[in-house]
Amino acid sequence: MSFPHDLEEMGSNIAPALWTNSKEDWMNQAPLDFDVIILGSGPAGLQAAVHAARAKAAVAVLGRMKRSSLYKAHVENYCCMDTTLNGAEILEQGKLQAEKFGARFFEMDVMSLNRDE
Repeated sequence: MSFPHDLEEMGSNIAPALWTNSKEDWMNQAPLDFDVIILGSGPAGLQAAVHAARAKAAVAVLGRMKRSSLYKAHVENYCCMDTTLNGAEILEQGKLQAEKFGARFFEMDVMSLNRDE
């Protein structure tokens, strides 16, 4: 698997700004050092990260939480909650939970994915 480490080289004006780790950290961390690489940091990606990290897998999550449709939402009638929740807070709680089990987060866009034999 190969990942675009430098989006500027690909002609993109989107340079990955990383919120937990720096761009250099991702470039120096070989993708093969992870058991699971999750593309997307919305609710599904966060849930996958929590479960994989709890199972002791080395997990990397690539994505931008601010691009999740949940980020700007106000959630009502959520299971076991009797108040309206802010989507950004829900995502942040999911990120903290996944990090507690060892998941690493890289805020970046993945523009393409190639399989190397």
